[in-house]
Order: sequence, then structure tokens, then C-alpha cells
Amino acid sequence: MNMEAKERNREKNLIADLLNAASEQEWEKIDDEIIPQLAKSDGNIVAEQLLEYVDETPDIRDAVATGLAVLRIKNREIKKRAIEAMIKMAEEDEEMFPAGRAAVFLLGNRRDPELGNQVMAAIETFRTRVKDKKDWIEGLSENIRQLKRLLTE
Repeated sequence: MNMEAKERNREKNLIADLLNAASEQEWEKIDDEIIPQLAKSDGNIVAEQLLEYVDETPDIRDAVATGLAVLRIKNREIKKRAIEAMIKMAEEDEEMFPAGRAAVFLLGNRRDPELGNQVMAAIETFRTRVKDKKDWIEGLSENIRQLKRLLTE
């Protein structure tokens, strides 16, 4: 097996581990073990695979958005698909954590040359949706540090 095939296999296993951990709600394992490994992986390959799961259960959507947020996606088409998926999730997802994780991804992409304006509009839509949901503000602020400032401004 050549090095590229080994890398693809390792990334597939990481994604399987991420999805299994999300299904079991093993958030510490995701945050402490899997996400740091994903961050070192080929962002294009991993993002493309993760995007296949954006319409799954809330826990899976949460994990997908978390994974996408740490990737360095260099392929423009894949990055565009990821941004568009996270815009939809941040604006429309009825579950607190998938929507919040999608917003974190968007915060990291707000200066995108092509979709920056749409990203900023989606972040504002997310803020507007959340501002009257006290439980969302508390839950997201306590569990996703990147959102604390956005939600309390």
C-alpha cells in the first residue's frame, strides 16, 4: 500500500471514529483525541467525506461541523460546498449544537473572498435566531467558547 492510500485509509478511519463517537455522545473523545488528529489530516479529503453527513442526526451534524472547523480546506470547490452547508446549518438547524458549531465554522471563514458577505449574513441570522433563546445562549456560551463573545455582545 503506497503512502497516499495509507493516508486515505487513516482519514477514513478517523471519520468513522468521529461518527461513532458522536453517535455515542463521547464529546471528550471527539474534542481531545479525534479533532486534533483531523486537524493534521488532508483537509480536502476529510471535508469531502464529512460533507456526506451534513443531513444526519443532530449529534452527527454537530461532529461534522466541529470537524470542518479545524480543517485547512484548500480546494476552492470543496471549501465552497462546506461554507454553503454550514450557512444552511447555522441559519436553519433546529438543534442548538449543530447550528452553533456551524456558526463557529463560519466565523473562521467570514473573510472568504467569494462568500464572505453570505457568511456574515448567516452569522447575523444565527445571532438573531439565538438572541431570544436564553437556553441556547447559555448552552452555547458554556460549551463553545468561540461563540461566547458573539452571543453576549
